Amino acid sequence: MKISARFFFTTIIFITLTACQFLSFSQKYKVTVTQVTGGVITVSPVKTQYTDGDQITVTATASENFAFSRWSGDITSTTNPVVVTVNGDTAITAVFVPINAAATWGIAVPSQTGGSISLSPAMTSYADGEIVTATATPATGFVFSSWSGDVSGTTSPITFSVAKDTTVSATFAPIAYSISATQTTGGAIALSPSKTSYAFGDSVTVTASPTSGYIFQSWKGDVSGTANPLSFSVAEDMSISASFAQVTSGNYTISITPPAGGSIQLSPNKTNYDAGESITATAVPSSGFSFGSWSSGLSGTTSTQTFTVTGNMTLGATFTANSYTITVAQLEMVS
Repeated sequence: MKISARFFFTTIIFITLTACQFLSFSQKYKVTVTQVTGGVITVSPVKTQYTDGDQITVTATASENFAFSRWSGDITSTTNPVVVTVNGDTAITAVFVPINAAATWGIAVPSQTGGSISLSPAMTSYADGEIVTATATPATGFVFSSWSGDVSGTTSPITFSVAKDTTVSATFAPIAYSISATQTTGGAIALSPSKTSYAFGDSVTVTASPTSGYIFQSWKGDVSGTANPLSFSVAEDMSISASFAQVTSGNYTISITPPAGGSIQLSPNKTNYDAGESITATAVPSSGFSFGSWSSGLSGTTSTQTFTVTGNMTLGATFTANSYTITVAQLEMVS
């Protein structure tokens, strides 16, 4: 039987491509061990390259007068031996410390104001010569300033060798925040306390004082609302201004949305009001109803409120029907 060259070549290509579909290629990685003074590091199994997902056992054997402290490189652990899953090129080394049989040291970290300190490794006691890293973490509104106790400097983290019982403290400084009060036409703004800088969480009261012929309307900038004076806590650099309106006579009206279950009474009750005029609104429930809350131009659950006219207003209120319990007593018939 004759087989054409074209058929034979096509068949070879088909067989080759089909076989390639069943081949899988796994990533290969290197494990590099750096030997250091004080001991020997061994890896099992030993290979020139490892397949992704391979597990290896790494053992640190301390030399005489040394003790294993911890792993370094791409392993962060104090377990010895340690099992590692290879998922990339891996560098391994270890820390061995000289043994001083009479010396195991403690590190005291007092409570800090404005932040906290963490130690790595975090242990109850340390061998003589142990290398420790201290990290200062400031709380919100503070910055790390400097180390104190048995360590010094202004860099965090800081690494040191333990050679005695050690105290590690840190100083955290409050961040200085500024408050800019922008004065506007129609009045003045005052801060209490008035300082060049404020710490995080400081309580400040701002007061708007309108000049003659003006009334205060609202706050602007990094505060809002119509309460005057207004108190707030400092959490950032702030800019504050106020809006003042010129007083005009008889230009504003107060409309009342008739509520179900009650009525709203104004004192004084007029057709028009002047800007800056003080008005008292009272919610009066009908028989069988109770006042719930204000709506529209007022808020809250107090039935009588006093406010200052700053423009046209609409007032509303909600009333709820009272619920009653009827108890029926059973009478015993006597024959």
